[in-house]
Amino acid sequence: MIVIMKLNDSFQIALKSIEKTKIFFVTNVISITVAIFLITIMLSIVYGIKTYVEKQISEGSAILAIEVQNNDESNESRLLNLEKINNFKKIKGVANAFPQYLGFFGYLTLNELNKTMVSLSSIYDYYDLEKKNFQITTGEAKSIVSKKNSILLPENIVRNLGITDYNQINNKQIYLILNRRKGNYEESIRLELTVIGVVEQTRFDRCYLSFDMLHLIKEWQNWNLNNISDSYFHNIYKNNSFPVVIVYASHVKYIESIQNEIQKIGYKTSSIYNLILKYREINKVIVLIMVFLSGISLFTGAIGIFNTSLASVIRRKKEIGIYKAIGASKSDILSIFIWDAVITAFVCSIMTFCISFGFISIINLFLSNFNNLPLLENKWWFYITTDLIAFITCLIATAYPASKASKLNPIDCLKYE
Repeated sequence: MIVIMKLNDSFQIALKSIEKTKIFFVTNVISITVAIFLITIMLSIVYGIKTYVEKQISEGSAILAIEVQNNDESNESRLLNLEKINNFKKIKGVANAFPQYLGFFGYLTLNELNKTMVSLSSIYDYYDLEKKNFQITTGEAKSIVSKKNSILLPENIVRNLGITDYNQINNKQIYLILNRRKGNYEESIRLELTVIGVVEQTRFDRCYLSFDMLHLIKEWQNWNLNNISDSYFHNIYKNNSFPVVIVYASHVKYIESIQNEIQKIGYKTSSIYNLILKYREINKVIVLIMVFLSGISLFTGAIGIFNTSLASVIRRKKEIGIYKAIGASKSDILSIFIWDAVITAFVCSIMTFCISFGFISIINLFLSNFNNLPLLENKWWFYITTDLIAFITCLIATAYPASKASKLNPIDCLKYE
């Protein structure tokens, strides 16, 4: 009597075989699940960091900004003054140019009980492309250029001061504490400022002051002034020169050519766009390293499946002989072992999805308490990719043992004890 084995029969036989070898099955599932989980998390971390970093450094129009500095301050012909700024504006692809101060730090406080460290930057002209993109939460920002003793705060800094209702701090007085040191001597100054507005977000949570005010802060920290007061807000620029000029490109494609033109006349330039390009190259290397490490784990799991399948062929020789004796074809025997692989891959996929999704969601929930920008990406194609890897790995690892089983001689199999 010849029996044609249906797919359902092969599936049932595979299930019974797995039930008999639960320990081996569980071991293989754990090995593959761990490997696939690592691949998913590594993909999530790499793309999460990529998204986070590029969003931070390309906030607003910052990616179009080129920072220009003078390498030789002793050379008066190269001082960054209004004439030089106007010359920069004539370069092809330049949208605008403004002087700027940044890299200053201090402490903000309302009542001395709650202080937070802040990074300070200047606004020379409100129509600076980056500043134009501020999302105002309360108050306004344009008058910061004319109101010398004013400050513009991002929401994160306001929250650090213990305030959740941003309207409470608008038009209120706040104190900026600055320090300077010469040798072992250190002193501080306390400036009373008015909060003219709160914006949703600034790059690196910077607080913005007028250009004039930050210039005086620089002069005070360099011990050129004894104090900071309104009397100094006239004729404050020596030789009308500026420490840094920010040149904005009208499009990303012009950034490199603008930098080359400015460097030809002796100035040093730097751009966030250059950092992004370098980061992308580094990110490629990181991805390759992570894929390699995940591959090792995946290979280990595949070896486990291969050994288990091969051992199963030897252990089930007599059973295979019986199936062949009653008419099972090579494809029928092959399908039994293929079902083993499919079931293993399916269980691995379900477990990986549940563990990975849960892990990423918990980590993102934790990180959202700090910056509302989850570090880990949770994209659907991560799971499709890793599921395919699981199925392909299991099928490849089972291919040789399954092929060997399908080619066994039924007479030799029935004699096997």
